[in-house]
Amino acid sequence: MKFINASFASVCLLAFAGCSLFSGQQADYSKGATQMPALEVPPDLTRPATVDTYKVPQVVSEAPALAGATSADVAMQIEESGINSILIKDAFDRSWRRVGLALESLQLQLDDKDRSKGIYYLKPIAAGGRFVLPNEAGVAASVYRVQVKDGGISCSVTVAAADGMSDDGSKVILDALYKNIQP
Repeated sequence: MKFINASFASVCLLAFAGCSLFSGQQADYSKGATQMPALEVPPDLTRPATVDTYKVPQVVSEAPALAGATSADVAMQIEESGINSILIKDAFDRSWRRVGLALESLQLQLDDKDRSKGIYYLKPIAAGGRFVLPNEAGVAASVYRVQVKDGGISCSVTVAAADGMSDDGSKVILDALYKNIQP
């Protein structure tokens, strides 16, 4: 075993002796280098030529854009009579589900729902709760209903108080629904 260790050590010494580690001189790699002229770029290659082959043509929509329309085809409609509604360009069953999910995300609790009439009946919204309604100081809990009306290829969503009239609270709920309806 001592013989193997001694032979290994002597082979290592011979290998290091052949290197320039012990000579103290550094290799000069630039010694054989030659100076090359600067690279010249032709003037027509400074800007790439554009080709119209891969350009996407601009599509001009003939239908006017609705105010507040999003990629999910949801728009807020404001009528002259003062009744606001949300227009959802989707079938009734999908619109019904999207409004239900928006009500859940707002944490508004349902008292009842009637899918055949398209109405969500909300539980009374008490003053001082998570959902703040205007003019609720000193007013008893307000009851609202959300109606999804089927229009064939689109549906409209309205919010009304228990008496069927639209008030400031229903406008706040409708605006919150509009902001929370997911595609």
